[in-house]
Formats: sequence, structure tokens, C-alpha cells
Amino acid sequence: MLMTIDCPACGEPLQVPEQAAGRRAKCNHCDGRFVVPSAEDLLESTVTHFALDEMDQRRREHRYEEAGGSGVAAVAEASAAARTRSAPREPDLSGGTVVGISAVGRNPAAGSPGDTATGVPLTVDRLGGSSSGATPEEDPPPATAGAASDYPQDLRAAAERPHLVVRRVSLDGVLLAFDARWLHHDRFRASMPVRSAFNGEADAAKLTARPMVFLDAVEEAAPRARPIELRYEHENVHQATTAAMLDSIGCLRGVRAPFDRPILYYAHSDDAVPALSCRVREVGDERDAQVCEVLVPHGRVAAEWLAAVNGRCGEDYAKLGAEVESIGQTAWDGLPQKVKMRLEPWCAFQRGERFLAYFNDPDFTSSEAGLAGVVVTDKRLIYHKYRRLRSVSLRSAATLHLRRDGAVTRLTVTAGERRAKAGKMPHAKVADFLKTLPPGHRLALDAPHLGLSSRPPAASSHP
Repeated sequence: MLMTIDCPACGEPLQVPEQAAGRRAKCNHCDGRFVVPSAEDLLESTVTHFALDEMDQRRREHRYEEAGGSGVAAVAEASAAARTRSAPREPDLSGGTVVGISAVGRNPAAGSPGDTATGVPLTVDRLGGSSSGATPEEDPPPATAGAASDYPQDLRAAAERPHLVVRRVSLDGVLLAFDARWLHHDRFRASMPVRSAFNGEADAAKLTARPMVFLDAVEEAAPRARPIELRYEHENVHQATTAAMLDSIGCLRGVRAPFDRPILYYAHSDDAVPALSCRVREVGDERDAQVCEVLVPHGRVAAEWLAAVNGRCGEDYAKLGAEVESIGQTAWDGLPQKVKMRLEPWCAFQRGERFLAYFNDPDFTSSEAGLAGVVVTDKRLIYHKYRRLRSVSLRSAATLHLRRDGAVTRLTVTAGERRAKAGKMPHAKVADFLKTLPPGHRLALDAPHLGLSSRPPAASSHP
């Protein structure tokens, strides 16, 4: 009997006999060799692999968007790279190696948000239909939410001292910018709050100090910043001053000036988090007119850094604190880092969208939280499980049915003539879920066991 697995080297779906478990196999697409897992091992790792594959795709799209491209461009480039690989050679049947035969053809269509490595697209489902493609925005984004024009943008507002400006505020974090010349300023390089930039942890004994690495300034092209950070990071943050750690690091080798003089930031020692997203933008034609941009995931840490550099009296500090609260980043920051990293691939927040809560799917353990479940925002109810992603607008008339099934409550949504699953959760969490639904939502609630009967939603404008 044949089973389908993915080549670890190129991601090609391959068919191999189940009885080949434990033997070496060879991919007929890239000639990569690997050990065939058993059917049991394959089933156990499937959910995790799905999440990690989708996470990689989401990060690729994010990097292209940050660079001025788009998520579609990221997928198109990945597909183009796959097409430019050398043609597969004839299968080598020697040496007692099992040859894995391609199971399905690739789907190179740009815009598929699914697993480009396996060729199986994630099914994105809206109440109006089902399609393969990036989740479309169901409501036009607010014109001013997180816009750079909301904040002062003059990088040289204080000619004699360092200055930060806010470029963008979202659930991904706060994008801050500064003039690259301030990297020569030692006090500025030590100005980052001694708190985790990812989860806000303030206990220095639990933190690791890392240098910010601007990949644009690395002399030899590097795909990731994290390996460079590892050469210089300090674990005993509570036993040294920031100035002492900067002196110990010195200049980053292989990075052009002034970006070789790093700013220190901090991460929880137990968190396997990636490097901060740092980039350089050229301004005009002058070589020395360069702007550094840093995406700080934790909004409160970003606000503290802004206060440490610009002071607390400016309008930008007060506005940033209020906006971090208004988009629900406080609730988002309350999630464990692993959960946020798992939600990131499938829960693509729209600009200005406010995160309210996440409810883990009861089929997944607490250690697997983030791989599936229901997310509630001020605009949508988002359900994800395995390869199914469903987005339900809270601003369109629909009926949400809640039916108890033992210890769990199942959610389904009816819109027009269509009825679709919208997740499930432990019955004990239903009250919290109902309290989380934002004021002005247009869902009619149908839950007889809770004394709620289906009724047309009252017309209301969302605040």
C-alpha cells in the first residue's frame, strides 16, 4: 500500500510503499535522500508540519511586503525558483534505495496562500464561496489606522540628539525609524528598554541581549540575521551593564559602517524567536542619507523605547500608547510567544483590525495551542483547522449556531442558503466567547441550550 510523504529536501509530494518504513529513499525530483517514516510517525507530525510550512510562507510574504513588494510576489518568486531548478535526472534504482515517485503536480499559480512546498493550497473560505487565494479584505481598511501621516515624520526634528519616528502600528508590532547617523551615538545604542522585545518580560535574569543586525548592510549576502546575532549575544544580562555588553561586542564583522555598531535589544532566554526585522532605506542620492527601520513586536516595549529617546512629553508617545491599546495588542501580547508564532501563518490581520481573543480547538492539547481554533477580532470570526481557513464577517448579517455536544460546543454559521462549520470549543469557554463578540456585531445567535434563539441581528453601525 502506498503512502504520500513530502521530500525533506525539496518538498515534492512522493508516494512510497508503507512497508518501506525505516529504509532510505531517494526523491526522483531533486535526488535528495532520506529515511522513510512509518505511517504512525507521519500522522503524528502532520499537524506540526502544516503549521511550520504555513508559518514559513507567511514570513516570506511579510518580508516581501516590508521590502515594498507583496505576498503574491513572494509566492511567485518561490514558484519561479522551483521552475528554474535543474531538470530531474532518471531515477537511480541501485543500492537498494526506495525511489519516491511524485504524487501530485505542483500548483505554481501565484497568489496561493497554501503550502508551496507540497503543492497543496490552503482552502480559504468566505461565506460567499470557497477559493484558493489570499484572504481578501472584507471591509476597506480605515484610511488613518496606523498611517505614517498620523505621527510626526521629521527624522531630524532634534538635530543635536537622536530621534525616533513611528512609521506603522499593527498587531505585528510597531515599526520605528531613525537616522543611521545615530548609530555612532553610544547612549542611543544602549537606549532599548531591558525587556523582551517579543513578550515584554522585564526580569533581566531571564533575558538574553542580542545585537540588531541590518541584513541590507551585510557585506556578504546573508539569508537570515539570527546566525549573525548568535555570535555576539549575551545571556547574563543581569550581571552586566548595557555599556559593558556593547564594549564586549565591539563592531559586527562583515557589516559595513555605521551598521556594524549595533543597538542591543532583548529576548526571553527560553523563547526560540527569530531576529528582529531590521532594514536600511536609502534617502535621496546621498550615501550617508540612510534611514534605519526596526519592527518591535511588543507595542509597550516600542513605546518605552520611544519615550527613552524622544521623551514622554511629545504627542507621538501618548498617541502610540493609545493606538497599541486600541488595536488590541495588549490582548495579543498576553498570548504565549509560541502561540503567536503559530497563529501568524493563518491569521493575517487586516490593517486597523483589532485582536480580541483566541480559543484553542479542543482536539489540540494546550501544548499545541495556536495550530487550530477560533480567533475573534472586531471585524471577523476566523476559524482554522488543518487545511481549512474560514473567515466570517461580523459586519454582515448571518446566524451563528451553537450546539452542545458533550463537553464541547460546535459552531456553525448560516449566511443566505449556505451553512458552514465555524469551529468548536470547550463548553466552559462559550460564555467567554460570547462576551468577546464586539458591540455592534451582526450575528444572530442561535443557542437553545443557553436560552438564545435565532433572530435577525439588529441593525447597528460598528464603532
